[in-house]
Amino acid sequence: MKYGPQTAEIEALIQKIEGVTEKQAEELGFVVWNQSRWGARNAAWDVAWRVVREDCWNPVRKNIWESVQKVFPGVAQADIQVDIQEAASDAVLALLAKDLINSKQFDILYGPWKNVMEES
Repeated sequence: MKYGPQTAEIEALIQKIEGVTEKQAEELGFVVWNQSRWGARNAAWDVAWRVVREDCWNPVRKNIWESVQKVFPGVAQADIQVDIQEAASDAVLALLAKDLINSKQFDILYGPWKNVMEES
C-alpha cells in the first residue's frame, strides 16, 4: 500500500484535482482560508501531522503539487494553485490519519474538499 490503508481514496482525490474548475478552486480558497475555522484547522492539522509518517507525506504532497500544476500552470495562477494545494493537502492528511484522529478532526481537515469537490 503506497500511502497506507487509505491509498485508494488518496489516489482518487489526487486524480480529482485534475478536474478542478476555476469556480471550485475559488470556493476551496474561500473555505480553506476562512479565518473562523483557522484555529480548529491548525489544531486538527497538528494532531494529524503527529501521527503521519513523513515517508508517506512527502510523495503524496509532491503528487498533489504536480496535479495542480497540470490544471493551473504558470505564475499567473499562483493563488489558485495554493488554494487547491492547501485544500487537497488537508484532505489527504485527514485520510492518512483517518484511523488515528477523531471524527471532528477528520471533518475539519476533509470537510472543505468534500463540500466543494464531492457535492458539486
